[in-house]
Amino acid sequence: MSVRETNLFPITNLSELSAAYRLYRIRGLRPEHPPHFQNRQALISRLSFRLRNPVTIIDRQGTPHLVVRDDGEEPPSPSSSCARRPTSTG
Repeated sequence: MSVRETNLFPITNLSELSAAYRLYRIRGLRPEHPPHFQNRQALISRLSFRLRNPVTIIDRQGTPHLVVRDDGEEPPSPSSSCARRPTSTG
């Protein structure tokens, strides 16, 4: 079952809204790695909170890129894209 949402309220200042974005190539985030999607979501969440701005990841020519608003902070570099694995202490 699909859900469709509609905005009933007109956006009166649509012509005034704009946004520019920066792309950053991400190294080490490979789709063949088993926790690829978990690492991708962890990176999006971590950087969104850290930068206090929404970010996402897109694929360009098979390479993942981080998308950040142009008026936002620069992301930390380098940033680890791998989720931490629990270590056994026994």
